[in-house]
Amino acid sequence: MKRAGGDATDESSALLRDAASATNTLAHRGRRAARAVLALMASGAVIASTQPRARAAVTSALGAGKATYTITLSTACSPVDALNFYDPVKSFDWADVEARIVTKGMHGDFHFEHAVKMTKTGCGTYVVNDVPIGIGEEFGFYLHPSGDESDFNTVLDIGCETEGGHRCPGFSSPAALATDYCTKPHIEGKSKFWNRRFDGKTTAYTWGACDASCGRTEAVGCSAPHVESNVVCSITVDNSIVSVKYGGEEIKADSGDPYWWYGAKKYNFIDGGPSKKLEVYGYEWANCNGCGCSGLGVHCVSDKDESPWHEFVSDLTHWRAKVDTPADKAGTRVTNSAWTRNVPDGTGDTEYGTPCISGSPFSLAGHSHSSSCPATGTDGKYCKIWASSSTDKDATGAWNNMYVRFEGTPYAET
Repeated sequence: MKRAGGDATDESSALLRDAASATNTLAHRGRRAARAVLALMASGAVIASTQPRARAAVTSALGAGKATYTITLSTACSPVDALNFYDPVKSFDWADVEARIVTKGMHGDFHFEHAVKMTKTGCGTYVVNDVPIGIGEEFGFYLHPSGDESDFNTVLDIGCETEGGHRCPGFSSPAALATDYCTKPHIEGKSKFWNRRFDGKTTAYTWGACDASCGRTEAVGCSAPHVESNVVCSITVDNSIVSVKYGGEEIKADSGDPYWWYGAKKYNFIDGGPSKKLEVYGYEWANCNGCGCSGLGVHCVSDKDESPWHEFVSDLTHWRAKVDTPADKAGTRVTNSAWTRNVPDGTGDTEYGTPCISGSPFSLAGHSHSSSCPATGTDGKYCKIWASSSTDKDATGAWNNMYVRFEGTPYAET
């Protein structure tokens, strides 16, 4: 629920109207009950007709007996796909994302406008000092784009378990932390809510996650510092690699045959910084949907552990893919090993997009792969990916996503 319109001539009256409105609001901010304020008013805690007395009564009641704490928030292991405003295809800059903390004492329904703004301390990291919060008190965190305070884009990490009713709309249900182990359930009517509860000890949190054990040290979208180093990437494509480039310059394999998928091909280069990307171009032999029968697998290491290229892998956040059929082969018929097929008659995509997770059984020799490929990181396990566009056939029956070009960099999501 956003700010109510109109001016109050008496703050006690305004509080009464706000509390009544809170109990009937159609907004989506967790528990929609302002019973705590109503109870205070009913008991006589808020009875004065002057604004200073009304304010003092509410402040005293909500903050009584509470210590204050410095609270920090990280997004390194946050499920960014739970943010309504996150678009993996477009650029994403944490400099344009703000955070707030909200406690039960700030507002019984955890409304955004009552939350306290946190200060940025780095890429996707925030802090706020002197937060009054009691042991066992419920609380959560908001993330939202700078200047956008709409219901849809102010995303609270606590709240509804499932969509249903006016209090749990689809765009905020389920909440990122619903059913997670660091939250406690709270049932009101047919709705179940999951909130964090302050233990008096923990003061460092991750938005939308119970811990920071994903292995990432920076949020998705943060640029890592450039460390000049020697990089070796093991690469394979099911079925064949056409070319590998770094920074626009073609590099040749030091070992392995690019024509065959089995056996990793090793490519080395010197890290040139954030402006240079690794590009892989490959194709599928059989006439099939590449998201089920083809794939790219990449695993890179650096001679410097602090390099972002060290343990860099193919995934869905640092890589983009597009269908790119060679013009001189479009519409022709080709044979590879025992496979003969038509090359699709179109040229493919004009722009890169988010890859699909491939179901192909191929493997990158010597390395483990992640079948789920989460956005928060894969702990050095490569993902099998392919172009998610053009997953259909042309007029001749040829699957269009035969030839695919990939580009990736560990410095930021492409």
